[in-house]
Amino acid sequence: TNIIDEMLSYGINWLDGREDQLQWAFVWQDILKYYKNASYPINTAKLLDTGVNWIITKEDSFQWNYMWNWVTNNLDKSTAAAKNTLIKWGLSWIATNQTRKKWPIVYIDLAKMKYRKDFKKNHNC
Repeated sequence: TNIIDEMLSYGINWLDGREDQLQWAFVWQDILKYYKNASYPINTAKLLDTGVNWIITKEDSFQWNYMWNWVTNNLDKSTAAAKNTLIKWGLSWIATNQTRKKWPIVYIDLAKMKYRKDFKKNHNC
């Protein structure tokens, strides 16, 4: 194995159970940044699913906007269940958080998702 494979493997194993650590989002983002350089296939859908779970449970983290951006820009690589979870959470969140600074970001991204085929199919739009 090469150094990239070793670092990616270590990072993926490190993520599990450490979601409350400050470095978690940085490690997660680096894995998604470099997974294409691995000599073996990496389950990006599983990684994105863990990103979705992080987003819906770590809303007050200073890294939240960056994570939201990464996940929504790569949502097509996620599982249908994670997509639906994120969309349902987002729709509920925008209905009750209009005064939050990140509200426009979430609203605009959800509006963009509405016009994607998978959103329309799964939400009868």
